[in-house]
Amino acid sequence: MPTQPNPTQPNPTQPNPTQPNPTQPNPTQPNPTQPNPTQPTSSTAPEALHQAFSWLPLHLRADPHAQFIAMTTDVCLGIQTCVDLAYFSTMDRGSDTTPMLDIADTDRLLRLVSMSSQMLANDAESRIDQRKHRSDKIRSVTDTTDPQP
Repeated sequence: MPTQPNPTQPNPTQPNPTQPNPTQPNPTQPNPTQPNPTQPTSSTAPEALHQAFSWLPLHLRADPHAQFIAMTTDVCLGIQTCVDLAYFSTMDRGSDTTPMLDIADTDRLLRLVSMSSQMLANDAESRIDQRKHRSDKIRSVTDTTDPQP
């Protein structure tokens, strides 16, 4: 008659859950080959693993002029994508190919293009006005403190 396993003695063919298995990672111990998101390894470590994309290097991200240039790049690339989608959808309507977008969606994309370019123009105009106002202030201060002979 076969003997029944004794629950008080470990079975040599089964892993013992109370002893660590050197071939499997221990979930309670940090893995040195993978980043630990709760404990940065240096003072320059990001606050999160995901970092938002930016065209700008770190030293320019606080510069308002560089931010405007990066925004202009984003808007222009978005406009280009919208126009391409609208164009190819319009061209496909005259053929046997099913268009990517229906007429209503094509019109919505073209409206987005119009509003995006207007937003960019308004922002640029506002920045020009701000610079003009600053230079007028500087000129008026210079004129009152340095009278011409």
